[in-house]
Amino acid sequence: TEKNCITEAAYIKKTLELEFEGISDSEIPTVCRQYVELYSESHGAELSVMLDGAYVAERFPRLVNLPQENVPKHLNIAGKRHIVIVHSLQNGRITLVYGKDISELDGNFFDMTVSFIAIYVGVSVFLAVMLYLMLKRISLPLEKLRLVTVDISEGKYSSRASEKGNDEFSALGKSFNLMLDTINSQIDELTAANEQKQMLIDNLAHELRTPLTSIRGYAEYMTMAPLSEDEQQESAEYIISQ
Repeated sequence: TEKNCITEAAYIKKTLELEFEGISDSEIPTVCRQYVELYSESHGAELSVMLDGAYVAERFPRLVNLPQENVPKHLNIAGKRHIVIVHSLQNGRITLVYGKDISELDGNFFDMTVSFIAIYVGVSVFLAVMLYLMLKRISLPLEKLRLVTVDISEGKYSSRASEKGNDEFSALGKSFNLMLDTINSQIDELTAANEQKQMLIDNLAHELRTPLTSIRGYAEYMTMAPLSEDEQQESAEYIISQ
């Protein structure tokens, strides 16, 4: 915007220099007033022209201190921001004051800033919600798998992980369930082996109990009953055979 104002002020200066060629000093005020009115109405720039320090045409408010020549300056005039540029013509006899109200641009910039902030906040909230949903979607299978591990730690080997879907979590659930199936199979094998072992022990105990009972009976009989040598020999041989 400032660059455009510099270009426009330079163009006005050049145009006025051409207008002043071949006219007398008495005609300069008339030309300046006509040009200032026409240009201000058609282009929206506010112009003022001084001849030998006196205003001959003015649409721009008078300033107590004029800015440095050819240097754009931002001034607050009547609550509105203006870019002011001063040019000298005809060896300093004529002073051109150019002013452009840019307060509307400030309002547009403010509106753009507010819109940008609103869009930024909206996008941030949207991304936050999407991230939350994504993390929840990721964490939910892990939480279910954690609950399965808790069941297993409590001895509930029938618990199973979810195998729904075709993602990494479903593959992990299938592998986990396969591991549980293997563990249950090994537990069943160990249980069956333990039952067979207990059956063998029970059978051995039964097989041992019968001859021991016989031995004890004959031993008590030998100590309690009056036996002949033949009867004692027979009982001893029976005990030995058992």
